[in-house]
This record gives sequence, C-alpha cells and structure tokens, in this order.
Amino acid sequence: MLFLLLQLGPDRYAIAAHDVVEVLPLVQIKRLPQTPPEIAGLFDYRGKPVPLLDLSQLAFGVPARPRRSTRILLVDCHQGRLLGLIAEGATAMLRCEPEAFLPAGTHEPAAPWLGAVARDERGLVQRIEWQQLLTPALRERLFDGLPA
Repeated sequence: MLFLLLQLGPDRYAIAAHDVVEVLPLVQIKRLPQTPPEIAGLFDYRGKPVPLLDLSQLAFGVPARPRRSTRILLVDCHQGRLLGLIAEGATAMLRCEPEAFLPAGTHEPAAPWLGAVARDERGLVQRIEWQQLLTPALRERLFDGLPA
C-alpha cells in the first residue's frame, strides 16, 4: 500500500495515498477572520471554494512554512465535499503494508488523528488518520453554507 509522507516539525508522518484526491502546490489562500488558527482559510479549486486545515498549526501551534515542498493534500470528506490539508515536506512516498503500522503505545485524547507507527530505514513514521481531524463542530464550521 502507498502512503504519502509529510513533515510535522522534525518528524515524519504518513497519509494513505488512496485517501488523497490530488496533491497541489501551495496556492493563494483567502484568510477567514475570526476562525480558529488551524483553519488556514479557503482556496479556489476549479471554481469552487475549498476549506483548508494547516496540519502544522493543528499539531504544534505554528503555521506551515511556505516552502517548495509545502503542498495542499486534497481529500474527499464525503460525497464530493473536499478539504485541503496544508502539509510541509509532502514530496515522497512510502510503500508499506498496513499491518506494518503498530499501535504507538500512547494515546493523546486531544489528537485522536495521530495513528499507529511504522519503521523504515530512516526511523519511525506515524500515520495521520485525517478523518479524525473533523470533529462535528469543525465539520460544521468548515462546510456550513458551502455548495456541495
């Protein structure tokens, strides 16, 4: 199975490649006043506004750096509802069996999106279960009023 690798701080994380609709360069973002910092704003995707979450901001309280390797990972939340995830260092893939990811041994209730870990030649890689990012309150904030 293929996973898209990304960086959060100094550590590597993985998202299942089959969950990613498209990997896009970091584009112009429309900021949204009075939203939580992890909501980076909106961007235009083929004529439709798509909300963006900043994974670095969510994880560490620091916005993703606008580097050449910073990308928008486009995921389909449900029936065409798209969400962009801003991720640094999202330029490599990992081929790994899902069973290679083992429980991390710790659980952080504030970050239920942090999944199991696997080991490769460079060390540990932790899965991001991006669906767990979307609490009901955040889902309502991101998608209320947007056309399907």
